[in-house]
Amino acid sequence: MKRRNREISIFSMSALDLFASALGAFILIAIVMFPYFPNTGMASQAELDETLGELRAAVEGNDELTRIHDELNQAIGGLREELSRCQARADGLAADVEDARERIAELEGQLQDQGALQDELAACRNENQDQQRQIDDQERRLGDQQRQIDDQERQLGDQQRQIDDQERQLGDQQRQIETQQSRIDDLERRKFLLVTISWNGVRGDDVDMHVVDPNGNEYFYGDREHPGSDARFEEDSLHGPGNEVWLQPQVIPGEYRIYYNPFSLASDEVRVRGRVVHPATRHEFRERRLFDGGGRELVATVVVDGEGNVTVNE
Repeated sequence: MKRRNREISIFSMSALDLFASALGAFILIAIVMFPYFPNTGMASQAELDETLGELRAAVEGNDELTRIHDELNQAIGGLREELSRCQARADGLAADVEDARERIAELEGQLQDQGALQDELAACRNENQDQQRQIDDQERRLGDQQRQIDDQERQLGDQQRQIDDQERQLGDQQRQIETQQSRIDDLERRKFLLVTISWNGVRGDDVDMHVVDPNGNEYFYGDREHPGSDARFEEDSLHGPGNEVWLQPQVIPGEYRIYYNPFSLASDEVRVRGRVVHPATRHEFRERRLFDGGGRELVATVVVDGEGNVTVNE
């Protein structure tokens, strides 16, 4: 940018110099031209002395004016130097002012740019605030969804624990079923053997059944169980009509002997029916007549082989 002219104009001191020089020249010319002035009359010596005194005073005054002129010139020179220095300082200040104005203009431009930037920044802040609100809304929705997920996970955890409990219960039931099935399979393999008798008669008719297993254990009303055997004399009747039952829940291979014994009869005779029951077969014994005073009678022999097959011999 072109700098403006900042020169300061003041009145020059040369006019005073001109006046002093003109006065001095006039006095010199008057002295030179003095003899040529026309003598209009005889002047007195006093007038001449007065004139000469005035001339001397004028010359002395001219010397004083010259001294003053010189002092004035020196002062003017000093003032001119001071003026030059002031002008230089003024030029420097003007340059500084111009630089300052240029800097101000530049700063104003920067301020305008900053204003635009601030407007843009404000717009960005508003946009960021909107985005932040959207983010906050999304975070709240995510928080709600997370809480729902946590609730669902807790529910799933409860359901899983219930399922685990049910699975444990099912496992326990399955083990119980397996245990029962194993027992059933074992019973199926070993089978059972059931012997029953029944008789008619009246009160006081007492018939006893005796069963002897392959180990020689004899079961009747007086000896219902034997150590190491699952067989048991289950039912004993003292009066007719009556029933007696013997059960071997896990049959062992071998020979089983069945006896009838008329322990005490109030009738002349009683008719006794018997049967043997096995999962693979059912056999009815022939009806037998028992009389009071008779002894124990072998009714049948039941043979069980190693494969669980049953043979009844009467």
